[in-house]
Amino acid sequence: MMRSLEIVFPVSFALCFGAMSSIGVIGGASDQVAWAELTAIEEVESGPLFEMIEPEYSGIHFENLYDHPQRWTQLWHQYFLGTFGSGLSLGDVDGDGLPDIFAVGKDSPNALYLNRGDFRFEDVTAAKGLEGQEGIGAGSSMLDIDNDGDLDIYVTYTGFPNELYINDGEGNFVESSREWGLAIDTGSNAPSFADYDRDGDLDLYLQCNFLESSGIPEGMPDLLFENRDGTFVEVTEAAGISGAGQGHSAIWWDHDEDGWPDLYVANDFEPADKLYRNNQDGTFTNVINEAMVAAPYSAMGGDLGDFNNDGHVDFMVSEMATHDHVKHHRTIGSISTKLLWASTDTVSQYMKNMVTTKIGPNQFAEVSYMLGLDATDWTWATRFADFDNDGLLDAFFANGMARAFHDGDIGKTSTRAKTGWQRMAFFKNSPQYDEQNLAYRNLGDYVFEDVSEEWGLDLVGVSFASAYADFDQDGDLDMALSNMEGNLTLYRNNSQSGARLLVELEGVESNRYGVGAKLKLFAGDQVMAREIVLTRGYLSNDEPVAHFGLGEIEDLDRLEIQWPSGAFQVVEDLGVNRRYRIREEADGSKPKDDALTWFVRSEMQLPRETVSREDHFQMFPMQLLIPAVETRDGPELAVADVNGDGWTDVLLGGSTGQESRLFLNRGGLSLEWLDLDDFDDDFDSEDRSLEFFDYEGDGDLDLFVSSGGIELDAEDDFYEDRVYLNDGEGEFERLGRAFRPEPVASGASVAFDYDADGDLDLLVAGGSVKGMYPQYEDNLVWRRVEKGFELDEESSFAKAFRRSGNISELIAVDWSGDGKLDLAQAVLWGAPVLWESRSEGMERVEGAFEERGMLGVWRSVAAGDFDGDGRMDFALGNYGLNTKYKASEKEPVRFFAPDNPYMENTYIEAYVKDGRVLPMENRELHDIQFPGLMDKTSKNIAAFAEMDVEQIFTAELLSKYKVYDMTDTRSVLLLQRERGQFEKVVLPRWAQSGVAIDILAEDVDGDGDEDLVIAHEMHAPQHWAERFLRGHVSLLLNDGSGGFEALQPWKSGLEAYGYPRRLAWVDLDRDGKGELLVSMNEGPLLVFELR
Repeated sequence: MMRSLEIVFPVSFALCFGAMSSIGVIGGASDQVAWAELTAIEEVESGPLFEMIEPEYSGIHFENLYDHPQRWTQLWHQYFLGTFGSGLSLGDVDGDGLPDIFAVGKDSPNALYLNRGDFRFEDVTAAKGLEGQEGIGAGSSMLDIDNDGDLDIYVTYTGFPNELYINDGEGNFVESSREWGLAIDTGSNAPSFADYDRDGDLDLYLQCNFLESSGIPEGMPDLLFENRDGTFVEVTEAAGISGAGQGHSAIWWDHDEDGWPDLYVANDFEPADKLYRNNQDGTFTNVINEAMVAAPYSAMGGDLGDFNNDGHVDFMVSEMATHDHVKHHRTIGSISTKLLWASTDTVSQYMKNMVTTKIGPNQFAEVSYMLGLDATDWTWATRFADFDNDGLLDAFFANGMARAFHDGDIGKTSTRAKTGWQRMAFFKNSPQYDEQNLAYRNLGDYVFEDVSEEWGLDLVGVSFASAYADFDQDGDLDMALSNMEGNLTLYRNNSQSGARLLVELEGVESNRYGVGAKLKLFAGDQVMAREIVLTRGYLSNDEPVAHFGLGEIEDLDRLEIQWPSGAFQVVEDLGVNRRYRIREEADGSKPKDDALTWFVRSEMQLPRETVSREDHFQMFPMQLLIPAVETRDGPELAVADVNGDGWTDVLLGGSTGQESRLFLNRGGLSLEWLDLDDFDDDFDSEDRSLEFFDYEGDGDLDLFVSSGGIELDAEDDFYEDRVYLNDGEGEFERLGRAFRPEPVASGASVAFDYDADGDLDLLVAGGSVKGMYPQYEDNLVWRRVEKGFELDEESSFAKAFRRSGNISELIAVDWSGDGKLDLAQAVLWGAPVLWESRSEGMERVEGAFEERGMLGVWRSVAAGDFDGDGRMDFALGNYGLNTKYKASEKEPVRFFAPDNPYMENTYIEAYVKDGRVLPMENRELHDIQFPGLMDKTSKNIAAFAEMDVEQIFTAELLSKYKVYDMTDTRSVLLLQRERGQFEKVVLPRWAQSGVAIDILAEDVDGDGDEDLVIAHEMHAPQHWAERFLRGHVSLLLNDGSGGFEALQPWKSGLEAYGYPRRLAWVDLDRDGKGELLVSMNEGPLLVFELR
């Protein structure tokens, strides 16, 4: 709804439009929305996407000097480990419609360059009153601090008073920091302005870092200032902002989408990052542990953006990790052991980039591995932007450092120094750590590809801030880049394709430039979200304009704007290839409704006993490099009508230290815990499978429970499997625990008539051998006899089954279609195994699929006719793609595991690259595993980084290990194309977003096709750090042909905060629709019902 008012163009807007081909308004005449056609794209016959504009042409001669005389002595810590970079701010300061550049010098003067058009700039620093003081420069921000319609400039310094330059409207400036209360003298880093209290003016979060003169070794505390009618008042403590740190970026981001700006603070070194939730009353609460899955250990730059076009803004934070094998081991790999001593009381920290995507109203997932953006070298500015105008946000990373301060060998050598100054001398004498900047094109569907060279953005050196503006008004994003000891780099974007749309805002009740506004653009079935944020990346301040690349889109449906004031506005009838200016108006519109979710949380009453606990089992140092966590696999979950009342009841397995728990279904309204003495007595058993079947033949369901895990000592009685007899009313009494000849760990189980004699036998998989992963105890076949069960050691099936693999899941299903039940087993570090029931008995099927390409760590299996051809297929859950492991048949992941007890608890993870077998983990960790060996085979870290596994560990040592290959990490379908012949089909990309702990096949949407539900666990980069990552649940809807659409909680409704484990489908309330049950490790049982 637009009011028809007389059009009024602000001076800057009129000038801007005057440079373009035409101007217009929406709806005939309105001063709320006006537009101008973008200038025509200048045709370029060939060359990269970005063209570097030489200083001789642009007129920008800004050499950013790093020559402070005390930088290697008294100020070394402040200079190199504190605020190291220098900032850039872009925006139109003189009202001519062309964005200008303000550059901060580290040890050289700051400079303002006015845009004179056609990528020619003029240095007007002195003429415009911006010469400023001599000091160690840091960051800056262009903002309209006085809400008068022009951009002012705030400049921060380290150890010198910050400066505020007020714009007179014509690009002339007066320094006024004292009058505004902003002459702050501290270890300033980046100024981050936002209207956090939504009163119409901009407030300031001043991120700080180390300041030598303060004498505070942990860094200076950050400061929060409230703008009170033109005077900035510090409210840090009162607002709940606390803690010192050495931060590098502070980015405003409405993470919970409540319309109030929250703040992500990226901290270097061990102090964890913070996510301050705006409490809407002037105070903040740090919720990073509750909201985020993980954070970097040494965070650098951060940025926000809707990279997957789901209408919700995601977040990315950079670290110093690299994909280069040698560099990794020499640098980050060599210092990763710091994680062993980092605090575990806050968000899980790892030495890698983190990309956090919002998957539901209250849930995030970390997906950097799946995107390929987990390691981008020593990154400062971390940026999302649509560089090629295809409608998808790409990524850019500005890289490099003065020296390789994370070099393990130099670090070790420097410990001989007696003072910090002396230690710095070792690094001073090493070369500058030049690195290549990186650009990644977003291909959609969570795939990015490196296009640094193709796009001309592969500059090598040390780069810091990366800021974007449309310098030539053609609708694409150009770039300015600050560098160490070099000229500012200016790039022209020569994008030749893709429609584009630019939107600048004019606040009325909100601040003048609409900082903090959230925009959603709808076009057909696509939606793109943007937030107007000033400080982004690292010391980077973009032109305050929202940019939308549109690709092939020609028709736009609507633009929704949520203003910082809370006003909501909808603009329709937008055209492509235009620049719009939209004035704030609360027009009475409502946001476009999100589609209803498939599931909602059930209102069934659940007792507190449905909460599962997990005792902490310390992996370090005993199982330092084991590539799996076997102590957190539960709780198991089973459903059955145990008391014969017609209502399905629920059983949750126990972990070591918590008993199994049975819940009786009371009329579909509640679950009631039944406290059973014999369950209580078995509190220390780790339940690994729950199997209801009629053991006695009396018509009710009894219970078999296998016991496993690795927490207990060898031959502990609590490893014994158990049978509980049902009295018919749901009261269970233990018959006995002795199933195996001796108490050892068991795993999966299934009640199954393998010998076709009409009664149910029992197959019980062996659990992992403690200290020998993935070695396993024998898989056993128990034949039903008159008085119970006896161990089958003679049948060909029992002999073949005994060593058929470390079984994670075992199901009985007639996959061959002959009316008799067969078997399928998911296997750890191997290929899945199929068994067919034949006249001679159960036989292992060979050649049903290409096994070499199916070597994986298969965690789950489900069966169903997924392609509707009448034949049974399988869905198999693997590690997925959101993992450090990258595997193929040609270049597998290779795992060396102990083959005899003398080598227990020692493991070697490796991968094949260009024909070489290379170690994954660092020299220091292997030195702990093999004392003295590293010094014998590699003289230092640099030598280790160049060596292959056999050179490092010797052929003699490796001969004592068993070798396992993983050739695929993806979760897949095995579609039975003809009887007994299966084709591997990879599940959708989102289905690869975590380890598929469990898979459930069920017709969720009632269309006759079996859909899938997957419980995902996020794969931690280093299990030895013992920082576990929360998972999520995905719904995959089947199109009937075996093609699946993967839905996140936004559409599925399956928000599962924590660690989802087992899935079950049952009609608890007997309404004819099923309920989905999800067991949670260290969390409550979740019950979801269909709408």
